[in-house]
Amino acid sequence: MAMLNAVLRTFCKQTVGRYQHVSALTGSSSVPVRWIKTNSKLLSSVQQVQVVDGGKKLNVTWDDGKSFDFHSIWLRFQCPCSNCREESSGLFRTRPADIPLGLKIKDAVKTDNGDVQVQWKEEQHHGHFSQDFLHQHIYSKDQLQAKKEVSRPVFKRSDGCGTLNEDGLAKLSGGSYGERLLSNFSPRFDENVRGGVTRFLDMYQVLSKFRVEHPNEFKTLCRVPISIQMEYENSDYPVLMSKRRPMIYLDDYGDVISVVWHTYMHAPLEVPEEDVEEFYNAYQLLGRAVEFSEDAIDTKLKPGEVIAFNNRRMLHARSAYEEGGSGKRHFQGGYLSGDDFKSRLLVLAKKMGDPRPAIRIGNNDWR
Repeated sequence: MAMLNAVLRTFCKQTVGRYQHVSALTGSSSVPVRWIKTNSKLLSSVQQVQVVDGGKKLNVTWDDGKSFDFHSIWLRFQCPCSNCREESSGLFRTRPADIPLGLKIKDAVKTDNGDVQVQWKEEQHHGHFSQDFLHQHIYSKDQLQAKKEVSRPVFKRSDGCGTLNEDGLAKLSGGSYGERLLSNFSPRFDENVRGGVTRFLDMYQVLSKFRVEHPNEFKTLCRVPISIQMEYENSDYPVLMSKRRPMIYLDDYGDVISVVWHTYMHAPLEVPEEDVEEFYNAYQLLGRAVEFSEDAIDTKLKPGEVIAFNNRRMLHARSAYEEGGSGKRHFQGGYLSGDDFKSRLLVLAKKMGDPRPAIRIGNNDWR
């Protein structure tokens, strides 16, 4: 674990730019910095606030003339005050059961600095929201779509983190990356080794084409659950993993956020009779799309090279090593948590003043 943490730190190491903390909100005590930090640039100014729909919503009008309604209950669950959030972490510590049902806004005002103060009706509680925070979290359909369209990798430079985040695959050779990773993984490759070509295939790319060519089968794989099982009883660390889920998960926009393709780990299918043939037909068609895809990437590691890839997105295989080669090969690999990688990526991006979300990493996150 210590070695993997060292690798994670090395792989994600970036030069961080300066960033500033947003001042604590007037009228609230010890607002967690993490919760209200932005990219230190005023996004838009609040011009007017008005309680509407009988207190169920707060209408906010901005200096560009646009307005948006924030639901009362949405605002309550975002309250940044020290009573609602842990000061150090920003975690919301108010229990859902403690917030009145059908909570309505009693009053709302714009403060002298343009922030918004909200007073709720059914409980003696008020929240103080920065105008930057509100503007950054508008959840209209158009705004959510706009956020989705600009949800590109947080690092646009040609670095390992950004490449792995965007493409799911990154090859690092030489330089500080290669040297530091090699010191942890200690792989050795001889130029005289024959064979051993590694092949990668982006499953997101396969599914984007499969969805167009076989729309009904795509829907089947999103609906019918498969059974996955891995069992190693006779080992130092016995393992028995069992899972039942559809092969493909979609988000609220219908985009793929997760896919499982473990052809060697399938347990007996447990679905209604009418789904059996439909599932296997779709499964076999996707199998053909994988096998005969023209989008596979073939590469062979050279001395001093390291490959990192998203195991929840990239299919990978290797050709056999050929007889007659006189070289020697020593190889080591390791796993990093996808959630840890994404967390470190977002932390570094935020320090560089880039608040955009990371691209999906296949962990069922809808963002």
